[in-house]
Amino acid sequence: MMPAGFPRTARMARSPSPEQTAVWTCHFAATTQRHEMALRRNGNYPIRRSAECDRGLKENMMISYQHPELPPISLRMGDADRLRNIAEAASRKYPETTDFLAREIERAEILPDERLLPGLVTMNSEVTFRDDISREERTVVLVYPDAANVDAGRISILTPIGAALIGLSAGQTIEFQTPGGRWRALTVLHANPPRDDRR
Repeated sequence: MMPAGFPRTARMARSPSPEQTAVWTCHFAATTQRHEMALRRNGNYPIRRSAECDRGLKENMMISYQHPELPPISLRMGDADRLRNIAEAASRKYPETTDFLAREIERAEILPDERLLPGLVTMNSEVTFRDDISREERTVVLVYPDAANVDAGRISILTPIGAALIGLSAGQTIEFQTPGGRWRALTVLHANPPRDDRR
């Protein structure tokens, strides 16, 4: 059994294939020192950093898209269309975050606007999430850039946290790397729909 504190995407019921081990070795090489030390103590997944691995990490500044267990996400059609335009318009100002957001949009399941899934993080949702490294919980409203106000708990979709949360559902966890190189893991605890959608 792996030590407590591992990213939940690393927990397995059986031994990995050689291909999976190669992907996870590269992925874990970029995680926190605490995770690296736990890997060494466990002895099953030794860290082997290589120049090729490092190049791959630099090319994926926001998230490891080689990882086979990214959580499935869903976007409402209206949100997806507007977010594509925002990501394109802001690509020069926020290149890493908009690239992350564009990739998330492309892999998302697109839902009709009238279909509302319980616990789904949409634009203007009120979201309670946990930082799985610090264990702190926070409640925010996910908004478009022109409505952002950090002091009021209104987080822009063009922040790393905002781009990571969109499309997740309650209970899901996502790991990502910020433009500054910091790894984060967030778990959605609750998500309330936008007030206009509540019945």
